[in-house]
Amino acid sequence: MLKQFAIDKRVAKIACKPIYPDAKGIFKDFVNQETVVRIIDSIQKIIDQLELEKTNVETIYSNKSNEINAAWRSKKLDLVPGDILLDEVCKKYNVRFKKEKDTSRLASLMEKDEIDQEIKDIIQEIVA
Repeated sequence: MLKQFAIDKRVAKIACKPIYPDAKGIFKDFVNQETVVRIIDSIQKIIDQLELEKTNVETIYSNKSNEINAAWRSKKLDLVPGDILLDEVCKKYNVRFKKEKDTSRLASLMEKDEIDQEIKDIIQEIVA
């Protein structure tokens, strides 16, 4: 389940990235009729981009699946989001981990030597 989630999340991040209209192009001149045409053109470009993404999803999925499968044995803890991993462990004990409310509580239970040095450095930068 965790491996599949890692694959799916990466595919969705690539295939479902936001596409925005070309606002600069739409508003470059303030002639009403031309603006309507530019808006229609901008929407069509978005539709074309979405169609292209749609045709690429299977290729993206295959690539990400191969990447995750190749790295899974040695790097699975780096590939699965921590909150999802914690929630799956918690489910074994009939409780749930909700990142929004449980993260600060969990952090408060940690001893200083249990905190990764990289995290300590980031916190030190913020405080300084």
